[in-house]
Amino acid sequence: KKSPTTSSYDVIFIDHIMGEGLTGDQTIKILRDNDVDSLIIGVSGNSEEVSHISAGAEDFFQKPLPSQGAVIQRLVVKLPPPSGWRVLIVDDVKLNCHFLEQRLHRISSAHFTSMHQAQKRWEIYKTTSAPDAIRRIETEPFDLVVVDQELNDDNGIQGTDIASCIRKSELCKNCVIVLNSASDSDFELNQRPQLYNLLWPKPLPEESLMRQSLSEQLIQQIDDKF
Repeated sequence: KKSPTTSSYDVIFIDHIMGEGLTGDQTIKILRDNDVDSLIIGVSGNSEEVSHISAGAEDFFQKPLPSQGAVIQRLVVKLPPPSGWRVLIVDDVKLNCHFLEQRLHRISSAHFTSMHQAQKRWEIYKTTSAPDAIRRIETEPFDLVVVDQELNDDNGIQGTDIASCIRKSELCKNCVIVLNSASDSDFELNQRPQLYNLLWPKPLPEESLMRQSLSEQLIQQIDDKF
């Protein structure tokens, strides 16, 4: 049997009656105590929702389960983007980069347990230099780029220039671009929908809203392909 800390799963469904002396809520608590940060869903033929949620599950389904579509609809906004994402933060203020990095680590898992565990999910890079950001985008693949609009660059490079570079890059053609700005953010997003996918204003939204917006964006990208 594998230790809870040696395997990584996006979603774990746990029945209440395990047949090995542990109930579902006890199993969920053991997993959370071992820093398992997956999306955990409790399942039972009886009403065990309170005990499962209290133990650390994100959701609960009572048997018989609803339709597949209904299950997917409920879970999709709770799931974070997949592990292994490469993320680039572009902001001319180091402190902003630091706080955003910490927030992204926290939303990279469905259930934050510890920063040590969260840091295993995404590779996050930061830069305060617009030319360095462009160099990276031209030579490295990224799944998510969060960029400020006003970068105070000596050459006049702004967030829209970074976003334009991403859209032209073959390495980043499926990249999600988020505008993170305190100035006229709605205008920037609405006027340039071909550049930005999402808007995160400053100060940042709640973690759950940030995670949900990324999940919904990925769903939209899948729908657009079909």
